Amino acid sequence: MITVSVVDGGGLQSSAAHQIKVDADPNTFGLAVTLLSPNGGEVLRLGQTVVIKWQRNWTPILADDKVNIYYSREGINQVIATGVLDSSYQWVPASLNAASNYKIVIAANGSGGGAANTLLTDQSDSNFTLE
Repeated sequence: MITVSVVDGGGLQSSAAHQIKVDADPNTFGLAVTLLSPNGGEVLRLGQTVVIKWQRNWTPILADDKVNIYYSREGINQVIATGVLDSSYQWVPASLNAASNYKIVIAANGSGGGAANTLLTDQSDSNFTLE
C-alpha cells in the first residue's frame, strides 16, 4: 500500500491510498512482450517490407529494453534482428521459400527469473503465408 498526501499553500490537505502489486514472479504479470503483427493468417509477399510490431508489458530482470526477432518455420527459429529497441521493425523477407507455415517470434532480453523465462517470448498466434 502506498499513501500520498499533499498540502496546498492555504493549508488544505488531501491524501489517497493505493494498492501496488510488487512481485518477483513474472507469472504474476504475464508475457514480457506481446507480438501484435504479423500474428497469423496474413499473406505477405517475398521481397516486400513487412512491419513487425510488438508491445512491451513489463521489463525483465537485467533487461536492456531490447528484443530479438526471429522467424519460425516448422519449429526452427532463424534470426531476423537482435538488440532492437523500438516497438516495430521493418523486415524484408527476400531469400526465403514461399510457404504457408511461418511465424514471428519476439524475445525480450533479460531474465524472468526461475523457470518462468518462457514468459519472455511471444510468437504469432497462427501461421502466415509468404508468397
